[in-house]
Amino acid sequence: MAKLRRTCILLTLLVATLSRSFLPTVGAQRGNSTALIESEKQEAHKLSVTFTERLGQTTDFSTVMHELFVPDAVERYLAEEKRRAAKFGATSITVSPGIFVDPRLLDSATPDDWRRLFNATYSFLLLGFVHALVRKTDFDNLQAADLYPPEVIRLLDADPLLRNVVKKKGDVRSFASPSEMRAATAVLEQANVLSRKAIPNPIDLEAIVVQMALGNSTKQRGISQEQRLLARESLNPALHITDEEYFGFPQGSRMIWVRTFSFLDLLLIRVDGKLRIVWAQPIAD
Repeated sequence: MAKLRRTCILLTLLVATLSRSFLPTVGAQRGNSTALIESEKQEAHKLSVTFTERLGQTTDFSTVMHELFVPDAVERYLAEEKRRAAKFGATSITVSPGIFVDPRLLDSATPDDWRRLFNATYSFLLLGFVHALVRKTDFDNLQAADLYPPEVIRLLDADPLLRNVVKKKGDVRSFASPSEMRAATAVLEQANVLSRKAIPNPIDLEAIVVQMALGNSTKQRGISQEQRLLARESLNPALHITDEEYFGFPQGSRMIWVRTFSFLDLLLIRVDGKLRIVWAQPIAD
């Protein structure tokens, strides 16, 4: 299963290829870990699998945010960014590779503006990932142009706010006003409509990722259930006991980070006896 272990590296390379100098703002904070009990590990695995299944079925991040996240996830994200900005200072908020927002918009843009931007952006990242997978792209030699249909690249290249998203071409500036945020979001939503036309729908995202990792041996017969289950062992849920307030949850909260087969790490917490997603971010390491 050595190739399966390479999958997480390939997912990281996918995000990095979009624009190699950009990193997400929210840190993973994986320190202070102790062992998960088996039931927690299984529940985290199950939520990661459900998250990937729903993304494959809908190619729409807003669906998983509505179904699987804590209801106030965006509000908690904004509060966390404000806390970090006050503590460390910030000249911009990184939403994804190539998409930055002036910190003043943490207050002047509405949570719905932010929610719509995140849904459009993370759907866009997912669709690039899927487009490359279904085209059986060589991920060891991945180029930015492999991620999207030509009409999508042309659409973003023509937009001064988004021209650096697929591939960095020049100086980058942050969205400076709520109107700029909304305008860029509308273009991303248009790009997502075009991207969805170029891929199968629905899609078994997990199976395609595992098949990519296993290589030519599964091209004709597909992957077995055993191979699928073995692959899930690489999701690697990790317990984090917070040493300070994090996403509005108090110091000492028991949280879990878990990897997915959809390029994202998930931050989980138990709410009313059930694990829910607090936030998601591109795979960090």
